[in-house]
Amino acid sequence: MKVFYLDCGGRTRFTSKLINHLLKHDYDLIFLADAFKIIDEVHKSLKEYKLQKTNFNYGINVLSKEDVIIKNFPLKSNHKEIDKKYTMDKYKERLLLIEYLGKKIIAVKAPKSKPYKQIYIVNLIKIVKETNPSLIIGNFVTGYLEDALDASNFKFTTGYIAFASLENAGYVDPLKGINEYSYESDRGDRERIDHIFTNIELIDAKYVDMLYYGYDHKGMKVKF
Repeated sequence: MKVFYLDCGGRTRFTSKLINHLLKHDYDLIFLADAFKIIDEVHKSLKEYKLQKTNFNYGINVLSKEDVIIKNFPLKSNHKEIDKKYTMDKYKERLLLIEYLGKKIIAVKAPKSKPYKQIYIVNLIKIVKETNPSLIIGNFVTGYLEDALDASNFKFTTGYIAFASLENAGYVDPLKGINEYSYESDRGDRERIDHIFTNIELIDAKYVDMLYYGYDHKGMKVKF
C-alpha cells in the first residue's frame, strides 16, 4: 500500500506539480489537508479516486482507490469550563481514523495555538491507545529539538508529549534524525513539523520536496 500526505496550507501555486506527482506515483490513499482551493481540481484529474471531501477549510480531504471508512473525532478536554471557553468546533475533521484494506491509519493536522494544540494532542494520544493504528501521519506543528536548525530559538512544545507517548507505545519515526527540514520560519528557523509514526515495518518512507521556496511543508510518502 502506498500513502501520501500533504498539508497544502491553502496554497494554489503548486497545483499542477502536485497533480503530476500524484498521477505518476499511483498512490492507494491520499490525504490533502487545508486544500479547499484546489481539491476539486485535483479530484478532476484523479477521477478514478473516491473523494471524501472535508466540510471545513482546514480539514483533511481523503482520496482513495477503494472504499474507505473514515471516523472524525470530536475534540474535547473533558473539562466542562475549558470546553465551554475554548470551543474546538473549528478544528473538526483534522483528526481522522481511516480504515483501508485492513489497515488503520490516523491522519493529523494539529492546531498552532494554545490551548487548542494541547487539547488536540491529548485527544490524539487517547485515540492512538484505543485504536492501535498501523500508521500515524501528518502535521504536528512541532518538531524534535535534535532536528531543529537553530536550537537556541527552539521552544519546548506540547508535541514532545505526543512524541514520547507514541514512542512509549511502540511507535517509531522512520524520518527521525535525517536532518531534512519541512518548515522554515520568517526568521530562518528550520525544523521538521510533518511526521510519520508506525508500529509496523515499512518498505519506504520519505519527504517529497515538490513545492516552492518558503512554503511551510513537504509532502510525505509511505509504502508498506
